[in-house]
Formats: sequence, C-alpha cells, structure tokens
Amino acid sequence: MLVFNLVYKAVINVLFLITYNLNRSFIEKNDNLNRMFLYCFYLTGIFNILSLIPSVGRFLTITQCLMWITLFLLLNHDDFTGFGQLGKHIGRIRIFLVIFWAFSIARYLFPMLGLGSIVSGPFWVDYFVNSDTVVGNAIDLFQ
Repeated sequence: MLVFNLVYKAVINVLFLITYNLNRSFIEKNDNLNRMFLYCFYLTGIFNILSLIPSVGRFLTITQCLMWITLFLLLNHDDFTGFGQLGKHIGRIRIFLVIFWAFSIARYLFPMLGLGSIVSGPFWVDYFVNSDTVVGNAIDLFQ
C-alpha cells in the first residue's frame, strides 16, 4: 500500500509541475489560476516538510485534491488552448493511475468483503451468511 501511495503522490506532483512549466505564460496572465498553482506548490512544500510530524501527512491529501481542482480549472478555462500538451502527458500515465487506483481500492476492500458477497446470489445467500470467508483471508492461503 505504501508503494501505491508513493507512486500516486509522485505522479500528481510531476504532472502538476510539468503542466505549470508548459503553460506558465498562460497561467501567469490569469491571476486566479496563478494564485491556485502557487498556493498548491506552497502547501505541498510546507506539508512535505511537516509530514514527519505524526498526523500532518493527511494534509498532503487535501493538497493533492487542490492540485486536481486546479488542473480542472485550468482545463476548463475559456481561453486555454494547451489541451494537446496536457492531454499527451496525462495520456502517458493514465493507465498507471487507473491500475494503481484499482489495486489500492481492492486492497482496502479485500479485508472487508466476504467470499459470499462475490459468488452468492439471492437464492443461495443463506449458505454464506454465517460461515463467510473473507477474501483477504482466502488470498493469504495462496501465499
């Protein structure tokens, strides 16, 4: 799980930095976009330094959400024409983002989901109610 989080954080930070560098002239013309980008860079730097303190690392998640919002605002700006450049970079990493997202969601759900929730139906659900095997435990048998 740690690897997924590190890769996700690295990808969003690199994508954000590349987007800013490629579209710097357009972003600097628009005060609100410029403020959002600089604020995200500021928060990322501060919370990366402070993340050594326990329970401060959660603010990096808020910063990453602000990064996605800022990229969304940039893409939906009326005068923005750099879709091709940004789309090319997002297209290169899109499959990795989807794979890491799917694995991280599956990793969270496997300890909670029972085998009966995957293979049972409305007619034979009674077989799995009391003796349900958790998927995470079933996977541990194969290791």
